[in-house]
Amino acid sequence: MSESWGLSTLASLLKKSLKPSNILAMKTRKEECPFRAIVLERGSWQRVVCCFLQAPLARLSMDDCFLMCSSQKVSDFFEAHPAEVLNVFSVDIKDLYYNLPRDLILKAVNDALDELAT
Repeated sequence: MSESWGLSTLASLLKKSLKPSNILAMKTRKEECPFRAIVLERGSWQRVVCCFLQAPLARLSMDDCFLMCSSQKVSDFFEAHPAEVLNVFSVDIKDLYYNLPRDLILKAVNDALDELAT
């Protein structure tokens, strides 16, 4: 498919890519779920496509009020609000990923591409 779109460099990288490899790791501190699978994407076709997409998307400017460029900003927030009762902070990345509003994300990317083109 990438060759038919004129993306010969991407096509050649995809042909050289490997399947992701799996590792089974053990976490002794989690009695209810001691084993976890780790998927290594290094050298895989997913990594090739991801890098191909990230390069041009990184040039887009997005106005996202929830964007955290650094975990240090989260730490700074907690330090700036010591009087408030903030004992626990938890983010479920998997839930966040699966609940992303894809239509809004695609619209934001389209708008940013249009803005970049003008």
